[in-house]
Amino acid sequence: MPESLKSETFSQALRRLRKARKLTMKKLADRTGVSESFISRLESGERQPSKEFILQLEPIFFPEGNAGALDDLLIAADYTPLHLESFTGRQDVISIFQEALNHNPQNFRAYISLIISLIRQGKIQIAEEKIAEGFNIFDDQIQLQTLSSALELAKGNFERAIAFQQEALNYFNMRPSPLLNIEKKDLLLNLGVIHFMQGYEALDHFILEQKQEKRQAAEQSLLSARQYFEDALKLSENDIYLLDEYARVQFNLSYLQEVAGEKTDYRPSIEGFKHVVYSAEKQKLSYQDLLESALFLVHAHVKSKQFNEAEHNINLIECCLPNYWLVHYLKACFYSLKYESEKSEILLDQGIHSLQRAAEILDENNRTHAEASVDPDLKNLRILRADAFKRILKLEEKP
Repeated sequence: MPESLKSETFSQALRRLRKARKLTMKKLADRTGVSESFISRLESGERQPSKEFILQLEPIFFPEGNAGALDDLLIAADYTPLHLESFTGRQDVISIFQEALNHNPQNFRAYISLIISLIRQGKIQIAEEKIAEGFNIFDDQIQLQTLSSALELAKGNFERAIAFQQEALNYFNMRPSPLLNIEKKDLLLNLGVIHFMQGYEALDHFILEQKQEKRQAAEQSLLSARQYFEDALKLSENDIYLLDEYARVQFNLSYLQEVAGEKTDYRPSIEGFKHVVYSAEKQKLSYQDLLESALFLVHAHVKSKQFNEAEHNINLIECCLPNYWLVHYLKACFYSLKYESEKSEILLDQGIHSLQRAAEILDENNRTHAEASVDPDLKNLRILRADAFKRILKLEEKP
């Protein structure tokens, strides 16, 4: 995807999109029912389009369907996006890496980062297609081992994925080459991510099954992930991608201890996420990842019973994103956990209200129904407001 349209004026975006579709000004004018001179004035910035004109461009520029790109075009012309109820920024991590590849198709760091991002988002078929393409594009042993690791990761074979990625790191240690466009920190990051994904899956099983072997597996994998991230940070202490992954693994380690009934300290998580959201390099992260890190920071404050900081920050985020499901879900967690300290019925009522708001928001990534019924942070709502809690989840199940 090209650079985010939000950084372009409408005139620049129109010219770029027209040329990408190989349309002359006259052909675009004919298809939209305006004059060629009007198109020319739009592209020079002399005229501003109507919203109706922009909507006419959708089947011309985005025939494959791209609601986000159309919204970006509307925003560039200072109109409200069509999908405001779910608008949380358009340039995700996949488009960031794709943009890097558009500039340099041989950028292996961007190529493998794109594949891992696809896998983490559950887009397995697309990831496997990219891996197959990669085997035809790249031929160095380090690159091939890394692609093999990604293929095993896509299949859910964590141990084989780790083995291939470790072998790639071994090759790199023997003969590092700047020509490969990948550094040791990138290979360490990949190893950390694989262990992190393995640990996260084991953590989910532990929450559901409460079996000690699942707890041990989760802890071992998460600790390994943390160690790889720490090793990579020694090589590049301000790398924003490493800082973000490190903060997240710290949070999950603390969460695992809490679920296991052990004494928990979320201060390392708070410090980790502060490094991310206060970093001068934070703009390199995708909008979604940065937003999640800000919300993780809020949740870590809640876990540490720093309720004033948490409430202040999440209300600020809600002002900017009033229709983002995760904001309301975490507010429900906030009220549920705060009840343990204050025992106020009002907190339970506020928690149920926030949970219902989260459940009603239409978003394909909304995990309220999947997580609320087992989330330990919502225990007080689940028990003390049982009827309302069940009703809310049934509401979300309706078509």
